Amino acid sequence: MALLDSVLSKITANLSGDQAQSLLKTALAQTGGLKGLANRFNTTGLAEVFNSWVSVGENGVIKPDQIEAVLGNQTVQQIAQKLGIDTDKVAATLSQLLPQVVDQLTPDGDLAAAELAAAEGDDDADAAGSSDAMA
Repeated sequence: MALLDSVLSKITANLSGDQAQSLLKTALAQTGGLKGLANRFNTTGLAEVFNSWVSVGENGVIKPDQIEAVLGNQTVQQIAQKLGIDTDKVAATLSQLLPQVVDQLTPDGDLAAAELAAAEGDDDADAAGSSDAMA
């Protein structure tokens, strides 16, 4: 996920980078990427907020309790446990970072293009890893 790594390093530069990046990657992985995250926002009635991050313009605000509603308490707890931090910190951090990450990953307001770019980055990383293993 070269594109995701690039965006995350820019956004999390002022935080404890490794922990923030791990938090975001885990959240995206557990929700099925951007498309899965969009579906979760849809089913919890917060599609308008998510769509504001994708579209060009102002990013809508999301509260930590809304993050918990979207991701589910179990997912938030799993992320917190994996990273060794409090669930409240997970939700608060994601409420600050997710709007920026989604916005950066969709600069043209196109969720499908962002998913395709992320998938191609994964394929490139997989190909590099398998050629390294063969060498």
